[in-house]
Amino acid sequence: MPEALQASRLHTTLKWMFALSLVICLLSLTGYSYTHHTEGELSGTGWQQSGPGGGTSRSPIQKGQSPGGFNRIPIGQNGFGESGLFGTPSDRGGEGDGDGGGDVGQGVRGDNGGRGFAPDQAGSPRGGGAFQPGGGGRGFGEGRFSGMSGGWMSPVPLAEPIALAVYAVLAAVLIGFGWRRLYKTRTGLLALGGGSALREPLSRRSTIWLMLGTALLLRIALVPWTTGYIGDMNYFRNWATSAAQDFSGFYVNGSADYPPLLIYFLYLIGKAASLPGMGIFFNSMIKLPSLIADVVTGYLIYRLASRHVSTRLSFILAALYAASPAVLVDSAFWGQVDSFFTLLIVLAVLLITEGRLTWSAALFAAAVMMKPQGIIFTPVLFFEWVRLRSIKHAAAGILAAIAVVLLLILPFSSGQDPLWIVKLFQRTIGEYPYASLNADNFFSLIGANHKDSSSTFVLFSYQTWGWIFIVLTTAYTWLIYSRIRSREAAFLAALFQIAGVFTFSTSMHERYLFPAVALAFCSYLYFKDKRLLWIAAGFSFTVFANTFSVLYGATGRTGTPSYTYSLMFVSLINVLLVLWLAVIMWQLAYRTSNK
Repeated sequence: MPEALQASRLHTTLKWMFALSLVICLLSLTGYSYTHHTEGELSGTGWQQSGPGGGTSRSPIQKGQSPGGFNRIPIGQNGFGESGLFGTPSDRGGEGDGDGGGDVGQGVRGDNGGRGFAPDQAGSPRGGGAFQPGGGGRGFGEGRFSGMSGGWMSPVPLAEPIALAVYAVLAAVLIGFGWRRLYKTRTGLLALGGGSALREPLSRRSTIWLMLGTALLLRIALVPWTTGYIGDMNYFRNWATSAAQDFSGFYVNGSADYPPLLIYFLYLIGKAASLPGMGIFFNSMIKLPSLIADVVTGYLIYRLASRHVSTRLSFILAALYAASPAVLVDSAFWGQVDSFFTLLIVLAVLLITEGRLTWSAALFAAAVMMKPQGIIFTPVLFFEWVRLRSIKHAAAGILAAIAVVLLLILPFSSGQDPLWIVKLFQRTIGEYPYASLNADNFFSLIGANHKDSSSTFVLFSYQTWGWIFIVLTTAYTWLIYSRIRSREAAFLAALFQIAGVFTFSTSMHERYLFPAVALAFCSYLYFKDKRLLWIAAGFSFTVFANTFSVLYGATGRTGTPSYTYSLMFVSLINVLLVLWLAVIMWQLAYRTSNK
C-alpha cells in the first residue's frame, strides 16, 4: 500500500478515535454524575460522602488541626501509622503497636494483623462506612481493611484490578508484536525523516495531538470510576479543602508533608470542588494534573524523537509511553502525582541537552518543591557545570533555583519560622525510617522490607549502606558523564541516578522508580542502542508490577508466600536491570571516547 494512503488512513482513523473518545468521555462523566449525584457534596463543614456502607463526613477543619485529616506517624516495631483524628495534636492517642490499635482518636497500621483503626474521638461524626476495627485488621501481614464497609473507604471493586491486569497483558502482547515489526524494519524507522507522507509539520502536529488527545479523553472517562489509593486520595482531598479555605495558613495550621508546589494545584482543585455539583468529581480533579502530565510527557518524547529518528518511530514511542500500563496505574488508578513530577524532570534534563542550564536549574528547583526525590537528579546539572567549567553558568543556575524556591514558599511563610521549609524537608525525608517501604529493590530482595533502617546489616546499618550506595551511584554516573563528554548524556545520567538510588538506597517507596520509564525512552533517542529500549520495557514492567501489587494487594505484604515470591522476582529484575544498565553505560562511554 502506498505510504501516502497509509498516512491518510491513519489520520482518518485517529479522527474517528478522537471523536469516539470524546463521546465516551461525555457519557462517562454524565453517567457518573447521574449515579453519584447524592455523594461527595463539599460544604463549609468539610468533605462529605455517602455510600452503601453508611454515610461519612469530615468535621470542620479548625486552626491547629491537620488539613491532611491523617497524620503519618512512625509506630510499632516495623510499621507506620496514619492517625484518623480531627482534633489538635495534643488530643492524639499513644502510638500503636504490632498487635493493633491506638488510643481514642488514632488509627494505626500494626505489624501483624492489628486493628485497622481505633474508634473516633467525640465530635468527629462518621457513619458506618468509616474506619472501624475489623476481624483481620490492616496489619502488615493480614490483608486489607476487612472491617470497612462502604462509605468513605469502600473496598475496591474486584473488576478494577482485573480490568487493569487484562489491559496490561494485552498491552504487553501488542508491544511485543510492534517490537517485532520495528526490529524487522529498523533501518527505515531509524532514518531521520522516514515516513514521507507525515513530513509536513501540520500533518505531524494534528496526528500526534489526535493520538494524545484520545489518550487524555479516555483517561478522563476512566478516572471517576477508579477508587484510587485510599490514604493518598484522602490526604489530597483534605489538603485541597484546607488550602481553599486558608491558603497562606496551610502549613501553619496543619502538618502536610509535601513541599509547596503541589499545594498550588490543590488550592485550585479545592476551589473548583466547592462549586455546586462539582464535589462528586473531587477525586477526578485531583487526578487531572497527572493525566495531563502523562500526555504532555508523551508529546515531549515525540518532539525529542522527531529530531533523532523517523517520524513514524517518534509516533510509536510517544504512543508506547502514553499507553503504558506503568504510567496508567500510577496516575489514573492510584491518583498520585508522579506523572507531574516526571514531567518536570524530563523538561529539566531536556533543557540541559539544549544548553539552557539556567532554566534547567529553575525546573529542578520546582521538581524538588514538588517532591523531595527531585534531589536525586540534581547531580546531573552539577556534572554539566563541571564539564563546562563555567562559574557563570553555575552562579546563574543557583540564583534561578533560589528565586523559584522563594517564590513558591513566600505565600506560606507568614508567621512561620525562617527555616520552616528546611524543617519540612527534614520531617518528610525522615518520615519513613525503613530499609524499604514496599519498594521492590535490593533491600526487599534480602528480606528487609519494613525493617528499621537503623538495624545492622553486615557491619553497618541499612541507612549507612543506603548512603554508601547513593555515593557509589552518583560517582559512577559522574565517571560515565565525564567519559562521554557531552551534554547528550544527561538523560542517561538521570536514568542511572533514579534507577540506582531506588534499587540500592533505603526509605524507597514503590513508586519512586516511575520517572525511569520516560528517561529510558529519552536516553535511547540519543544513543540509538536498542538495549535501552529493553531497559525501558523492563522498568515499565517492574514499575507496574510494584505499584499494582501495593495498590491492590495487602499494603504490608509480609508473611504471605504470594508476596514473597512476587517481591523476590520483581526486586531481582530491578537489581539485574540496574547492573545491565551500568554495563551498557560503560560500553557507550567507551565507544564514545574512542570516537
